[in-house]
Amino acid sequence: MRSVFLMFLLAGCPAPGSTDATDPTDTTDSTDDTDPGPTSPWTVHEGAPTLGAWPAVAVLGAEIHVVPSNSTTHHVYDTLADTWTTAAPLPQAAHYHTGAAAEGTFYVLGGGSPGAIDSVDRTYRYYPGSDRWEAGPPLPTPRGYVTSAVVGEEVFVIGGPNVAGEVFNRTIEALDVTAGTWRAGELLPRDTMWPLYSAIAAVDGKIYRIGGGIANRPFVLCAEYDVAADSHRFLTPLPSANHGPAGAALGQQIYVMGGYAENRVLDSVWRYDIGSDSFEELDALPYPVSYSKAVTVGECIYVVGGHDNANEDAARTLLHWCPGE
Repeated sequence: MRSVFLMFLLAGCPAPGSTDATDPTDTTDSTDDTDPGPTSPWTVHEGAPTLGAWPAVAVLGAEIHVVPSNSTTHHVYDTLADTWTTAAPLPQAAHYHTGAAAEGTFYVLGGGSPGAIDSVDRTYRYYPGSDRWEAGPPLPTPRGYVTSAVVGEEVFVIGGPNVAGEVFNRTIEALDVTAGTWRAGELLPRDTMWPLYSAIAAVDGKIYRIGGGIANRPFVLCAEYDVAADSHRFLTPLPSANHGPAGAALGQQIYVMGGYAENRVLDSVWRYDIGSDSFEELDALPYPVSYSKAVTVGECIYVVGGHDNANEDAARTLLHWCPGE
């Protein structure tokens, strides 16, 4: 079964450094036709550490906590002081894991073993007051390339391949962080095959997935999962297919940044308005980047980490924009 997983992974989800023509990290033409120039609303923060592709990221107060893929290093960015520090390291590294914050605690879940083609069921939680990690309840289904969102006191993990038979995982599982127990949600619709590499955000008890798919088959998907009703529905599609964008919610709107399509890394920014079920294209990022994560701090959106073979500085991406300013 591991060989089957390897075949699908290499065919559709190549790792950074590959030179496959459909690899979103292999681009000889990553510069978008639209140069945002000096009018870009995004602030580029210099001096960020190497954060790389698909880091685990979450917000605790005014701090952004980041654990890069394939690393135990735990970076902390103070958005008020504009400074980076390090905190207690993650006990065990993972490849393409996910991060979430719930009840004042930073969770890092899933991923794969560095240097191996597999998926893990690990959950770690970090307590900032004591600067320590502990193991949490293991995921019921091991999964890598996984996304997550928080609704109330539950951390939802969505999609991601495993080696247990269903290579691309349609399961949704939720961790009640108070009770320390997992429960299963309604399976992802079969129409969303390849349920990975989507931008993801939670608003008012609903989880939104936008874009995704594999590198040579990016999605225009925009879908909503209603946690209370345990049901899915499809919404107005993203105007342009996009594999590996970052997503963050601000109020009743979801911002979708960067990604990959048509053999190039993207600098596009789309804003999805929940009330009108419509997309609007906004000013581009200062440079193209894929496999980033995005978070909201106060009234500002931050894009963290990423990758572009044509720009090694993309691995140190830290951008922010406050749309109301």
